[in-house]
Amino acid sequence: MNDAGLEMAECSRLPVFRLIGGDGVTDRDFGRALVGELAGRGMRLLIVRFPSGGGPTAASSPSHMAAWATMADGFDGGGRSRIACFEAAECRHAMPLLTDLARHYTIVMVDGDCGLPLNTLRLAAKAEPATGDEASVNLRTADPRQGVAACAELLLSWLEEVWQMAPVWACVLIGGRSSRMGRPKHLLEKSDGRTWLEDTVEVLRPHVERVVLAGQGEIPSSLRDLTRIADVPGVIGPLAGILAAMRWQPDVTWLLVACDMPSLTSPAVQWLLDRRRPGRWAVIPRRSADSHVEPLFACYDRRCRTLFEELRCSGSLKIGIIAHNVNVYRPVIPEAYLQAWDNINTPSEFEQYHDGRGTNRGRPGRRNP
Repeated sequence: MNDAGLEMAECSRLPVFRLIGGDGVTDRDFGRALVGELAGRGMRLLIVRFPSGGGPTAASSPSHMAAWATMADGFDGGGRSRIACFEAAECRHAMPLLTDLARHYTIVMVDGDCGLPLNTLRLAAKAEPATGDEASVNLRTADPRQGVAACAELLLSWLEEVWQMAPVWACVLIGGRSSRMGRPKHLLEKSDGRTWLEDTVEVLRPHVERVVLAGQGEIPSSLRDLTRIADVPGVIGPLAGILAAMRWQPDVTWLLVACDMPSLTSPAVQWLLDRRRPGRWAVIPRRSADSHVEPLFACYDRRCRTLFEELRCSGSLKIGIIAHNVNVYRPVIPEAYLQAWDNINTPSEFEQYHDGRGTNRGRPGRRNP
């Protein structure tokens, strides 16, 4: 694949879209309505305006979407909070800029030509063969006569395709002090002699592209092929592990799992992953509608890194706090899967689990780790 092909492939994986139109097909009102429709469906948008020809923004010629810089005006409070605008001073370094911005928003809409083969939605009455520059971009056509909702559906279906391209990896936390248990919990054994960590990794592997271990400590020889990452220095608790993973691989969706959940099952993992959608930055389940969330068996996409970095800067170590963010989905765990979220912390709990005399199922859940 040549450089142009590599650049197109890289752009195709970003949730970044450019709208084009001609002959009056699109106008400010249609663009405003489309942005409002997307925001109303829970999408957090950033509108990035690039200057024409790489010159200063103020001197750029208006495009059919040039009014986007003011489109956030006029929406109600809920919509406005989901729409932001950014004026790019120049087109140089557009790729790293858009890549970074895509880590903070569900959709990035580009106004103007930044010189990249972006995912491009042409608003036109009929699809026509791509010509000229259009032949070198990922191009699809939407008929605005079908209405704003239909155009939004097409764009969102494309967004889901892009979203599905993001790899899903699992990060197992083994760096805890295990102070209440008195020994490393990930090395505790099940009745068949396998450690909890070995069993957890085996359950996770069919569901993700890769499993990594976060934190220090001895691990079974059977898992020495796994990648290990060190916790973020100066940070204590689960935040040190998930933040380390996200800094290391910022474009990965992370399935975070604590090492002290020996009842983890494949159906529970699949249920959690199936709750993911574009626009849901994290899926953090809870045992009941009025219980605390369970952030140590949860799913976090790349946009959560900003939330975790802000948490670190605030001095708080409780990763469950991010569940208050409007972009986080908090489903109630079905009764059939509740046991998978049981965590074992003390020798007496371990005895009960090991002897089959009960688990933590009756507990209201961890208190915002």
